Amino acid sequence: MEARPRNVEVYVAPDDTSPFDDSMEKLKDARGKAEIETRINKLRRGIVGDYVSTGGGIIELRIHFGPGYRIYCADNGTDVLILCAGKKSTQTQDIKRAKFYWEEWNR
Repeated sequence: MEARPRNVEVYVAPDDTSPFDDSMEKLKDARGKAEIETRINKLRRGIVGDYVSTGGGIIELRIHFGPGYRIYCADNGTDVLILCAGKKSTQTQDIKRAKFYWEEWNR
């Protein structure tokens, strides 16, 4: 399958905050940040890698490093909207947040 480059944007909430950017600022794990940024750069080049659908139009990009970092986004094959991020241990709550942000963005 041929890689299709994607336009990647980060979700900005109505109050002008960005859940993804906020979580990246708080993340103290420098190598974890680098792994997340590398994954996003691969996505820009069209390499989706390991992911799973969480339903409702959201996919979970899995990063097998540290606590199992996750990136939640909507991907239509051309454009990606990064909604939020998390880790394996907070997966259930993070999926709920991602779905809320996606619904909010679609309003």
